[in-house]
Amino acid sequence: MSTASKVPGHVFVIHGKVQDVTCDAALIPTDTRFSVRAQWWQGVIGLDAAPRRPANWKDSGCAQDGTNGRFWYVDVTNDGETLGVAALLPRLGDVIGSVVDKLPKVPVRGRVRHLVTMPLLGSGGGGLGHDEAVQQIRALTELAERFEVDLAIVVPNRAVFEALQRQRANSVTPRSINAEAERLGQLVRQGALSLMIGAGVSMGAGLPGWTELLDQLKDSLVSDAEIVASKEFSGLPPLDQAELLQRIRERGIADGVIAAVTRKAGGKLIRPALGHFLLAGLRCRQVATTNYDLLYEAAVTSQGDAQRIHSLPYERPDPGNPWILKLHGDVKHNDLVLSRSSFVEYDGSRSATGAVFQAMLMTSHVLFVGLSFTDDNVLRLTHEVTSAPVEGDTVLGTTLSLGKSAVRKVLWNGILNWVEIEGPSQCPDRPVDWAKDDEDIADADARWKMGWQVRELEIFLDTVALWSVPNS
Repeated sequence: MSTASKVPGHVFVIHGKVQDVTCDAALIPTDTRFSVRAQWWQGVIGLDAAPRRPANWKDSGCAQDGTNGRFWYVDVTNDGETLGVAALLPRLGDVIGSVVDKLPKVPVRGRVRHLVTMPLLGSGGGGLGHDEAVQQIRALTELAERFEVDLAIVVPNRAVFEALQRQRANSVTPRSINAEAERLGQLVRQGALSLMIGAGVSMGAGLPGWTELLDQLKDSLVSDAEIVASKEFSGLPPLDQAELLQRIRERGIADGVIAAVTRKAGGKLIRPALGHFLLAGLRCRQVATTNYDLLYEAAVTSQGDAQRIHSLPYERPDPGNPWILKLHGDVKHNDLVLSRSSFVEYDGSRSATGAVFQAMLMTSHVLFVGLSFTDDNVLRLTHEVTSAPVEGDTVLGTTLSLGKSAVRKVLWNGILNWVEIEGPSQCPDRPVDWAKDDEDIADADARWKMGWQVRELEIFLDTVALWSVPNS
């Protein structure tokens, strides 16, 4: 935790399973006797046998798992008797303090603020009454501010998730940007909002951006290393860099991209980021993405119930189920659109895919998240829709832009509502350990500033979700 930080933590509410969320620590409820249920030690942590009771358990009521340090056991009872929220919350303050003291210096996956997840505590697997739920959220908000840590309540049951969001909506103090978030939430309730997800969302899970990915592929070359290290290569547009790498690499670049997108950390596949869960929780039926990874699909799957997401153009969607349009292919089908030539050939090989995206733009309000608006295909397909003779409102959607972009805002005026997401007025000092090895100071500072903007985007999406659930 940075002592220079003056930015309070935030409490998120997401729909999914605790074990599936990328975080620094996750709280697991148990009792004074340390009777950890199998659903936790086996289903969530993935242990082969029930954990042993720590030596100082009765005195502390809080202990880190010895096998997977990401998980912390918390006594939520009094000698086995369930505690009410009022009695539980003071104890939770001691627990959060203990967890924060042992968090790594650098937050997970390039976040600028540590994230601690937990189930809805004190509910016994069910829901809480309105007053108790509001009381818990307010108390957690105070703890998030005190310890300068982000907290996320992870709810696996959809009915409980929606009830909790309604309780939040009736009790929270509106933020200055809430009017726009509320408008988007209302569109979700009406079934009128679709999503367009870019690489910026998956970067929150630790995946590289396009420039970083090209650098990784370039560094892996043994032959022709001198060519790709030249200033002339760096001066090429990214698509042409990818085209050249595709030609000079013996096996092309698809295998390197797939490895980077699906790489394992600690022996396990990368988990979805907080942003994936916040977007999946909106339950939009139509989703498009230029991303090759399967992290949004994993976040939807984590929500359980009977919902299944279908992947276009590879599957036909079932009525009532959501679908995701993979505009540039994905790692599962190894059909990635990567280089200049594959973009040039796009119309001939993927015209139907592009047409589905254009239909989304013409029949719904599309929320663009995590896009830089430099992708040739997305730009062309969108501009083609704007040339259609349409009467009345011509706005196709809303884009959430990191930082100010006066030029792009004017460029897309009348086509997209441009919402600028900025970080705090004064970013906390960047910890020295946060920079990557051999990273230029200016690059680290720029990435640090962007990290705070990404966090503010997450808070904005959390607010959209708050207004998105049905009224009853």
